[in-house]
Amino acid sequence: MELEICIQSIEELNFCVLNEVKHIEICQALDMGGLTPSYAFIESAVLSGIQTNVLIRPRAGNFHYSQSEWEMIVKDIKKAIDIGASGIVFGCLDEWSCLDKARMKEIRILTQEQGVEFCCHRAIDVSNNLDDNIRILNEISVDRVLTSGQSPRAIDGIEILKKMRNKLRQNIKMLVGSGIRADHIPDFKRIGMDGVHISIGIRNGLNNDFGFGNDSQIDIHRFHSVRDAIAIR
Repeated sequence: MELEICIQSIEELNFCVLNEVKHIEICQALDMGGLTPSYAFIESAVLSGIQTNVLIRPRAGNFHYSQSEWEMIVKDIKKAIDIGASGIVFGCLDEWSCLDKARMKEIRILTQEQGVEFCCHRAIDVSNNLDDNIRILNEISVDRVLTSGQSPRAIDGIEILKKMRNKLRQNIKMLVGSGIRADHIPDFKRIGMDGVHISIGIRNGLNNDFGFGNDSQIDIHRFHSVRDAIAIR
């Protein structure tokens, strides 16, 4: 089972290097669900030698994007690939909150042409018509899906996760994320999840009175407890 660490700071990147992490997803503003990181951060992550997947999300809120936002998204994806990203993490919905097949297919073609992976992120967790969306993911042949089983905590979405694993093509990897604890890992292994996705930042509100957002520190215990649980055969 793969462990992917979601990071949003250079300090968290340095921690991952020190602890020989193999896979990271980079973003910023995790308190808003994660947004597109800076080009400098992407470059630092790529230069670290860790397999780097880059979240592309231009703003907080829903996953239905205007044409102007779409053009910016495509530019960001191309730039991340040019810098050396191993994969792109992205998802978008149409006006009915279903996966936008045309736009998702456009990104699939772009990533295939450039030889990088395409991961559909948790937009699928707030989408309608899950069966239709699974069919779209199979048709466009994404490489990975990051999901919590349409629940705020992945452990509570385990029946949906099981359904998704049974209906998705077997060559599509499923990563489970959101509220993951070490004691959840055996259940995720049991239903055939390919990987676990966790963040390692503990956020506090020290600067929040001024509207600057949350400070953070690294949750060392969480990292080691989840990694150790994954290592148990």
